[in-house]
Amino acid sequence: MPADFDLEAHIGVEPWELGDGEHSTARIRFDPSVAWWPQQNMPDLVATEQPDGAVEIQMPVANLDALIAWAIGFGDRVEVLEPEAARRRMVEHLAPFQGSV
Repeated sequence: MPADFDLEAHIGVEPWELGDGEHSTARIRFDPSVAWWPQQNMPDLVATEQPDGAVEIQMPVANLDALIAWAIGFGDRVEVLEPEAARRRMVEHLAPFQGSV
């Protein structure tokens, strides 16, 4: 462990917030069937309900791989809208599975 590591600074931080990558804000769309999830589990984040019942959230991200690994767990009920690099990475990750059931 590095001598200057501050454990207190990392407690309560999500995996996608940790990293040396460029810090940005991700925008994620939750399908109406799982719109309750961010409202229940991420109440401190900006969430905007959409006319179709979906919810879009904004969340800080520094580690795109961790963000994608988390988002994939929701299957097709979550869409990464921004940043473009995260959206592109998600599409690239899922491309081998196109058309499979």
